[in-house]
Amino acid sequence: MTILLTKPIHEVWFEFNEDKCDFRYMPVWAWDEILTCHSELYSKLALDVVTDCFRRWGGVPRYVLRYALVDTQQLLLEDALDVAKCDWVVNAIGKLEANCPESHRLLHYQVDSETFINHHVDFASHYVQDKVYKRLRDDNERRLVELLAASYNGSDNFTVLYTRLFERYVHSVLPHGGSFRIRRLIQPDGVCPSLVDNEDHYDEGSDDEEKSDDAMDTEGENVVAEDLDPGEGSAAAPVVWDIDGKKGIVHVPRQQPVEFNSDSEVATAAIGVYLRPTIKHDLSVDAIVKPDVVVTIAAKHPCKQKDLNDVLNLLGNPPAPRLFFVVPPNGFADFQYQQYVTQEGTPTTHLSASVRSIHQYVMQVTPSVQAGMTQHPSSDEGTKKRLRDE
Repeated sequence: MTILLTKPIHEVWFEFNEDKCDFRYMPVWAWDEILTCHSELYSKLALDVVTDCFRRWGGVPRYVLRYALVDTQQLLLEDALDVAKCDWVVNAIGKLEANCPESHRLLHYQVDSETFINHHVDFASHYVQDKVYKRLRDDNERRLVELLAASYNGSDNFTVLYTRLFERYVHSVLPHGGSFRIRRLIQPDGVCPSLVDNEDHYDEGSDDEEKSDDAMDTEGENVVAEDLDPGEGSAAAPVVWDIDGKKGIVHVPRQQPVEFNSDSEVATAAIGVYLRPTIKHDLSVDAIVKPDVVVTIAAKHPCKQKDLNDVLNLLGNPPAPRLFFVVPPNGFADFQYQQYVTQEGTPTTHLSASVRSIHQYVMQVTPSVQAGMTQHPSSDEGTKKRLRDE
């Protein structure tokens, strides 16, 4: 038996593949693995330095631990970001098979933890995701919108990557506020868990009819997608996401965007602040807004009960929390109620009181090129789209 250990570069492994070899991928390191290695081999390295490197690089121990204090090595990530343009994203996955170190620094294979088979490609970190998004927007915003339109269609292998760009777009839009199309999600049997008198115990698993388009003004769908400066949110604005059930819309106030590193930062954050975890592993959702809003951006997202319990604990277990699944227009009409599952992904009906109280909604955000003018709807487009200056 011959075993080849190599980078996933086509010219290296291609000859071996002719013999029908079996491929396995080594995943990047999880945060707890980084911490273990830090305590055993790099204990003299300040933990805040390790945390910052992980925030930027993701789980690559070479740059998070070994080269954490080597400036020339740390600058390689910024150099790699220089290649991030719209055409690069289109060809990015193919470049992972070539000898292209920039692509490997910005993108990571996501690997099944049991089979070690490649699932998909994702951005290395939230930091890289944000930086790539901004560079694409500055490079060619119209082309970026075309890429965002590809999200959720499932027509090619780039869906996950495009979905991450849509996620970043949403994070630039929601803090500006506006009005967005929504729909309450109900179980197929028409029963809401919040109305069911379920048992007190619950199963976490192990530790390890649609509104018409012109029924609303989607002003908030096309606000200028620029980042708010810290403190820019209006103190006089209402802090509650106000749902108009008859019209099928939610009015979102302007909010200050804040990234957090710890639970204590969430506990001390003001009501109405748009909170995002700095590092991907911190939360199973994408944003939270006190007192009762949870935001996740996904085409299909079975909800792990234990993770949701953790998030609701951060919010102080509000009596009627609202979980918004944010999707682009082509994912809105068919989006269904999301079942709650254990950590292993097994559906469960034994729900905690806090999870039973969740109200699920699907929320539509429409990617668009931002401009300082009003855009009138075309004759075949029912949704009223309005662009505005910030």
